[in-house]
Amino acid sequence: MLPAVSIIVPIHNAEKYIHRCIDTIIEQTLENIEIILVNDGSPDNCGNIAEKYAKIDKRIKVIHQENSGPGMARNAGINAARGDYIGFVDPDDWIESNMYEELYNFANKYFAEICMSGYNCILPTNIKEIINSPLPNGTYNKESAIEVLFQMIGQKYSKINKPTVMGSVCWSIYKRNFIIENGIFFKKERRDFAEDLIFNIESLYYCKKLSVVDSPLYNYRINNNSLVKKYRKNKWDTLLALHEEIYHLLHNKGLISKCREQLNTNILSYALESIVNECRSENTNTFIEKLQTIKRITENDRLQNALHSFPLNMLPVKERVIYWFVKQQFNAILACYYTMRFTTI
Repeated sequence: MLPAVSIIVPIHNAEKYIHRCIDTIIEQTLENIEIILVNDGSPDNCGNIAEKYAKIDKRIKVIHQENSGPGMARNAGINAARGDYIGFVDPDDWIESNMYEELYNFANKYFAEICMSGYNCILPTNIKEIINSPLPNGTYNKESAIEVLFQMIGQKYSKINKPTVMGSVCWSIYKRNFIIENGIFFKKERRDFAEDLIFNIESLYYCKKLSVVDSPLYNYRINNNSLVKKYRKNKWDTLLALHEEIYHLLHNKGLISKCREQLNTNILSYALESIVNECRSENTNTFIEKLQTIKRITENDRLQNALHSFPLNMLPVKERVIYWFVKQQFNAILACYYTMRFTTI
């Protein structure tokens, strides 16, 4: 009998957390699963730990490869998977014991290509923040799947104060044949993040039936070494390239006219994130060099076009002022404000 779900775990430098991650997968109430541990050239002891688990549980398969990034590790898992559905777990996270039973039963009952859940966001202080799924319990058509896709890119102006739906693949399962037949794989690594978002844009575009289990079944750990929280050289270039990739992907699928507002809020958030990044204390560039990078961000044509069509009055006062500074290209004020924020933390 083929597995109901193949669960793929890309592993790299996760020795501190890997035991809890694998244990919670082994302990799933859905027993008919396949567990694929992909050792992505991890320099620590993760490869040996994975092999030890494989000796005690026949459902576990271990793949060893040179370090290629999480996307390529997941692709290796997809190619090796035999399950009806495919799920993904990151090695520093863990899952509730009923996660895959809940998702599989709901997806299988309604013949859904994708089934997603809510998740718990675990902060560095161990405080748990429950994040609900983007839709209530139920099964939805292609139009609703496209709306979820748009929410992963950005929010409409009328919902600008609501958080964007996180584009992770980890709290969903995907019909394996659906993934293979539509050629949906993780793109060759060009960056250390956002490969999930592109995968989900492709998946939700082709999805005809989406099921949702509105329970927090996945535990997503945010740590102080998170890519979102530390300084990254050339972050603006990376995010701008991602925005352009999203734009062209949607253009090719004929969706641009339906999500212009989401694309605008997307580049606004990427620009502000990049300005903040440039002012982090770990950045050893001089103040003038930081200012030059911020200038390059604020003078970007696509960003300025988005700002001129964006209703700043819909934002809270603080955000309204900051984005007005960006629009007016008051780069020195932005640099001073965020530099002082990081020197006083």
